[in-house]
Amino acid sequence: MKGSSIIKSIFKFIFIFILAISIIVVVIVSAIMIAVSKNFPDIDQMKLQSMLQETSYIYDDAGNISEKVQSGI
Repeated sequence: MKGSSIIKSIFKFIFIFILAISIIVVVIVSAIMIAVSKNFPDIDQMKLQSMLQETSYIYDDAGNISEKVQSGI
């Protein structure tokens, strides 16, 4: 009985330790991501839409235009 109790307490300690380390890692990674993302440039909506209005060309293996794809925006 007593051996079983010791094994349970060891597994419980290991589980809680791994859980605590996991939570600490998630908090640290989240803090780093937030700090890095604050330095990102702002997104210009008009610039994105103008990029979507460009025409794309699909070429075959010989370098000839196979298809011309235009956006409908």
